[in-house]
Amino acid sequence: MFFFNRWVELTVCSDAVRFSQIVAKLEEAKIPYEVKDQALGGRDRRSGGLGGSSRYNTLFQVLVKKSDLERARYAIR
Repeated sequence: MFFFNRWVELTVCSDAVRFSQIVAKLEEAKIPYEVKDQALGGRDRRSGGLGGSSRYNTLFQVLVKKSDLERARYAIR
């Protein structure tokens, strides 16, 4: 049973470039974070996904500690 939820959602994005920028800014500010990712659809040779952009194929959820939320919001601006 959880009494305290230490991690809260900072942002959700499906752009791999934007995700990399966010992570770099959090690391630069020395803010601990966690990432949850989810594949958006099965794109491979059998389903005909060749040639498409793989930049938007994953949904990234970036979590930070509740106590660091305001600092993290400021850092990624």
